[in-house]
Amino acid sequence: IATAKAIARQCGILTEHGTAIEGPAFRKLTPAEADAILPNLQVMARSSPDDKYLLVTRLNGYGIPNDKAEWEVKMKARIEADGITWEKHRDLILPGYREEWEETRPEGGDVVAVTGDGTNDAPALKAADVGMAMGITGTKVAQGAADIVILDDKFSSIVRAISWGRCVYDNIRKFLQFQLCVNLVALTIVFIGAIAGFEPPLNAVQLLWVNLVMDTMGALALATGGPTPELLERKPYKRNSSLISWPMRRNILCQTIFQLILLLVLLFEGPELFGVRPGVTCERYQIKGASSLRWDPDSGSRNDAIGTIPCEAYKQYCAGKGIDCLEHDRTLVD
Repeated sequence: IATAKAIARQCGILTEHGTAIEGPAFRKLTPAEADAILPNLQVMARSSPDDKYLLVTRLNGYGIPNDKAEWEVKMKARIEADGITWEKHRDLILPGYREEWEETRPEGGDVVAVTGDGTNDAPALKAADVGMAMGITGTKVAQGAADIVILDDKFSSIVRAISWGRCVYDNIRKFLQFQLCVNLVALTIVFIGAIAGFEPPLNAVQLLWVNLVMDTMGALALATGGPTPELLERKPYKRNSSLISWPMRRNILCQTIFQLILLLVLLFEGPELFGVRPGVTCERYQIKGASSLRWDPDSGSRNDAIGTIPCEAYKQYCAGKGIDCLEHDRTLVD
């Protein structure tokens, strides 16, 4: 173990307050004793594949027996050889059992990554949350049990993979934050405009434009950022953490409220602020239909029952004057 410690110190693995242990010694620990050293355990020397598997399962809870029947099946060889029993030895032998493991970890187990290249590493690779096998020296069995295959067998590739994984995760969150904010604003302003009696602020084509063009360009701008060294300094997220975090919800809410206030001011007070006529003027003054369509100058709207100006009057008055006649004059003179 002295050699393992020396090499680990040179590699920066074993720190001043870290713990090193040999595989046979770890194997003899009780679950409670193993839990006491796991937070500081950094080196395990002379470890067998079974020791690696025990370490992984104790950390993340994979394959720990749920009850007496499963425990006896898992410990069948030792029951026959050493005469151990569930009643006397369940709290004395690793990896323990589900009820005891959950009581010591109310927030759940750890997220465990394992690297390996041999056939004997397959159980630990499969039990880990992330199993990484060597692509050049690794066996087919190890590669089949792993989640990731390191093609160049370099540990530096693991660091790059972690940084890119965190980068992609953050980019997905940025995309969701932007997309949810834009869509909430668009849907809310259309809904408020409809119940307030306005013409739809955004019609179907405009909503499609917002989603296909504006959101696509914005999402690409947010999602194409590369990894930075600062990403590796951040603590990892919990396995059960929500994809939409509380800071994201706060940002979405604040930005949605800000944009809605601005758009509602434009919707209700925009014509007065900018000196334009309210409504869809191109529809109100469009020349189409028969003479039965009439305009009421007193109310400033179409009213076929009491209107005094038919479509034909606009056609005759604006003949040869261009479309600006309807937009600028708005009145008919003899």
